Amino acid sequence: DKKVFGEKHPSYASSLNNLASFYSFLGNLKKAEPLYLESLIIRREVLGEENPQYAMSLNNLGGLYESMGNFKKAESFLVDAIKLTKKTLGEEHPDYSLSLNNLASLYISMDAYEKAKPLAIEALEVTRKALSEKHPSYGLTLHNLATLYKNMGNYDKAIMLHTQALEITKKNFGEGHSDYALSLTSLGGLYDVMGVYDKAEILYLQALKITRKTLGEAHLDYSLCLNNLAGLYISIGAYEKAEPLYLQSS
Repeated sequence: DKKVFGEKHPSYASSLNNLASFYSFLGNLKKAEPLYLESLIIRREVLGEENPQYAMSLNNLGGLYESMGNFKKAESFLVDAIKLTKKTLGEEHPDYSLSLNNLASLYISMDAYEKAKPLAIEALEVTRKALSEKHPSYGLTLHNLATLYKNMGNYDKAIMLHTQALEITKKNFGEGHSDYALSLTSLGGLYDVMGVYDKAEILYLQALKITRKTLGEAHLDYSLCLNNLAGLYISIGAYEKAEPLYLQSS
């Protein structure tokens, strides 16, 4: 695209964005950041700040900075993305729900639950109306809301929502997909917090197996799966099982 259209063309910006998303998926956040930033600058200069593609760049960078632990930067990008998406696409568009969901996710990471709750609930309703309750994006909004309720100590609601999200992911992607592994990990984490270790172990082991097969042992998500399982074994006093997992993840 660079050779065909030049460095200031929207198609080149899209290619940069796609490559950044690929690196982000692999867990290489440092490689993703400059590509996302370059794509953002091109889209702002060529398309303007009231273009949905520019809003998507804001969302992508917000998500990246959240993953990097830079919550202040992440919040700035995600708040701007919501305002812009609402203005350009309206409050019934799936991209608006995505923007709400992203900011809710950030606030959950920041333990700002009262800020997160109205955003997560609104995102769920917008997604349901725009895409239906069978869509993967609806499963994502359920996952976010479930995580919120877990962190707030409302385990009954969290189990219900996580289970529903798991079923949606299973129907859309199958049991061998990395997103399904993520859903298993989330539900396993809930049972872990509740002290229901037998159920948590089964889910963690299943997620570990899928993640190793789909993403490989060098991926950050695989390391997180190892740490989750090791932490569970520490909780139940099975130290001999925990040690090799920690060593493998390091």
